Amino acid sequence: MSGESRGFLAPAALLPDGWHENVELRWNGDGFLTTVKTRSGRSGSPADDLSVGLTRLAGPVIAGMPNLHSHAFQRSLLGRVQRPDPGDDFWSWRRLMYETVDALTPDLVYKLSAWTFGEMVASGYTSVVEFHYVHRPGGAAPAESLNAILEAARTAGIRLTVAPVLYRWADSAGSALGRQQRAFYLERDEVVALAETIRGSAAALALAPHSLRAANADDIHFLVDLAGRSTPLHVHVSEQPAEVRECRNNLGFTPIEWLDREFGLNPRWGLVHGTQATQTELDILDSGRPTLILCPTTEHDLGDGRFPLEKAPSANWGIGSDSHVSLSPAEELRTVLYGLRASAGKRAVFEASVMSDGARLWQAATSVAPPVSGWPCGELRVGAVADFLVLDGEAPDLVGLTPDEMVTAWVLSGQARDLAEVRVGGTIVSRRGLHENRGRLDADWRQAMRTLRG
Repeated sequence: MSGESRGFLAPAALLPDGWHENVELRWNGDGFLTTVKTRSGRSGSPADDLSVGLTRLAGPVIAGMPNLHSHAFQRSLLGRVQRPDPGDDFWSWRRLMYETVDALTPDLVYKLSAWTFGEMVASGYTSVVEFHYVHRPGGAAPAESLNAILEAARTAGIRLTVAPVLYRWADSAGSALGRQQRAFYLERDEVVALAETIRGSAAALALAPHSLRAANADDIHFLVDLAGRSTPLHVHVSEQPAEVRECRNNLGFTPIEWLDREFGLNPRWGLVHGTQATQTELDILDSGRPTLILCPTTEHDLGDGRFPLEKAPSANWGIGSDSHVSLSPAEELRTVLYGLRASAGKRAVFEASVMSDGARLWQAATSVAPPVSGWPCGELRVGAVADFLVLDGEAPDLVGLTPDEMVTAWVLSGQARDLAEVRVGGTIVSRRGLHENRGRLDADWRQAMRTLRG
């Protein structure tokens, strides 16, 4: 691994307990951090740094952002679904998404996913939870589409968690799937087979009932039993008013309520969206027991609504790019912050802190990831994966700022080119917004899009 034996010196790094100067970072051949410590004194001189076997990085270091909710193929919808008719809503968008699914093959899943994953990395996501439900593209076997996702992550150099999705019903009343949903269908024994394959791969495993519409109570109990005590569980919840009503009518409770009563929610439960959460559900989230996964750019683009984070200020939350109308973690956090400010009618929406808003949001979203991703990611500490971003201290938008101010400037207005390096497992995957494998990724993406749009 490049630089592994020498290590690096960060002029500043955002550690779990806040900012530190002159931080030594080292990792082993498996890509896990073995040293995270502040060096005494203020060397700052390249000669001094090299004398102790350290190369000084180009700017402050922050943990890479885990993307906790992704449907990689949906990036291909961009531009084709942003001109809705006056009566269109989430459900009409879903019909257009089904048309794309009808055209997919495992090869297209690979090419679309690899490019999307690569763009994620270049933008600051270092790991991704792929909520994988297109199991039978073009009539293929589920193992083929899973292998396409695994290979796409290898090509893109992103750390991967695969959540094979159990999708068996059209609604919570148990109606049969429609023709355009057949590519999503999975039997329980097929979930077991996919889980075994994922456990034997370089990826981590999560398990996912798609929603309380697409998986019934018995299905979810089956997945919880399969998950055991530590495997993460992900599920779409309280995303649409119709879904909340349907769940209450068929199960007696709203989605988050039912899950909490049935299983007792904890941090390894990733609850996605929650934009239509009731007050009771907000109280459950505010307890900090489950992990809330916000996908603000998708939720705004689809007209789902905005999650009222101000009503659950103690919720543990992370972010996902979901349909990938945006692939920037900074833009997701920016949308969260601006929503809080607009709702409050003021700029100061957090209690006084030594960290600025951008850094505070970044640390909040990264630190919740381990129990829902299956990786020790999102923090710079010994034993965690060496997934981190190096901000470019000489970038025009960042020059002259403190490390803390740089993070906020980047979150609120920066671009991928402001990232001097993105490292996954200690290996550089992207420099200044350009993926190391961008030639192949771009060529495959163009070919895939010509096929889909031809």
